[in-house]
Amino acid sequence: MGLGGLATIAVQRPANLGIVVIDNESYGETGMQKTHTHYGVDLAGLAAAAGFPASRTFYSRDELEETVSLLYEACGPVFAVVKVKATVAPTVLPPRDGPYLKDRFRGAVLGDRTTG
Repeated sequence: MGLGGLATIAVQRPANLGIVVIDNESYGETGMQKTHTHYGVDLAGLAAAAGFPASRTFYSRDELEETVSLLYEACGPVFAVVKVKATVAPTVLPPRDGPYLKDRFRGAVLGDRTTG
């Protein structure tokens, strides 16, 4: 979501909308680079500045119940940031070997008729 979307939601004020951001402060898909929130950008603060009547950042497992309470009890829109630890998950990259991919494709299309 871009900041424009956040501002539009704040202006429209849907009472039944809750947005939860699970923030590990890194871009896991592209190599665990640090995000802006790692350097101090406060997403809940941005939501509050945009006009969300309820926004908060939660840092611990103990606060998780408070997150759920906020989502169900506050009149929306509600914005919650849940901070989690950044962990590197094992990645499974697709093959990039050209001849292998060509042969696999030909086998899928032609079946046993791949010779010739």
